[in-house]
Amino acid sequence: MKPITLLFGLLLIPTLVSAQLDLVGKNIFIEGTFDVFGDSRLKPIGWNFPNEDDSPWKAGFRATVVKGETGHKELLLVSPDSNGYVGASARLPLPAKLQHIRVSYRVFAKSLELGVANPAGNGAGVYLRFLDKSGRSMRELGWVASMVQASAAEWQEREQIFDVPAEADSLAFEVILRSAKGEVRFDDIKVVPVATNP
Repeated sequence: MKPITLLFGLLLIPTLVSAQLDLVGKNIFIEGTFDVFGDSRLKPIGWNFPNEDDSPWKAGFRATVVKGETGHKELLLVSPDSNGYVGASARLPLPAKLQHIRVSYRVFAKSLELGVANPAGNGAGVYLRFLDKSGRSMRELGWVASMVQASAAEWQEREQIFDVPAEADSLAFEVILRSAKGEVRFDDIKVVPVATNP
C-alpha cells in the first residue's frame, strides 16, 4: 500500500466516526413530518400511497395528507368499515454503523371501531422492517409500541428503541389502519440514532 493512500485512510477514519457521532440525538427522517413536498404539492416526498383507482378507494377508504389544527401537515387514514385496510409506506436509507435507533410518532385516533375477527391484529399504527441492500426484508420489527386499538380525545405519543443489524441498509415504514372503522391521524414520525459503533 502506498504511504499516501494509507495516510488518507487514517485521516478519513476519524472523520467517518465523527460524522456518525454527529447523528446521535438527531432526527434522520425529515419526511416523517409530512411537510416536505415536491413540485406536485399533492403528496409528500418519500411516501407511497395506494393507487386511487383501486377498488378500496372507490369504497371510501382514504390515505391523504391534510393540514392539522396547528397548520402542519398530517397523514389522515379513513376506513368506512371494519373489514378493510388503508395505509402509506416509506423507506429510509440508514447511515452506516448505527447500533440503536429510537422510533417515535404521534397518533390521534378520533374514532376507531375494531373489526370482530382477529381483534389483536386490528387497529392503527406504524409497522417497521429492516431491509438489506437488495431491498429484501431481513428483520420484521413489528408495531412501534403496539397498535392503537381505541379512540382517544387527544394526540398520543408512542416510541420504542430498536437494535440495528450491521447489514441493514434501510428501514421500511408502513403507516396502517387495518380491520378497523374510523379516522386516524399520524404526525412527527421520527428516527433518532441513540448509539453508534466506535
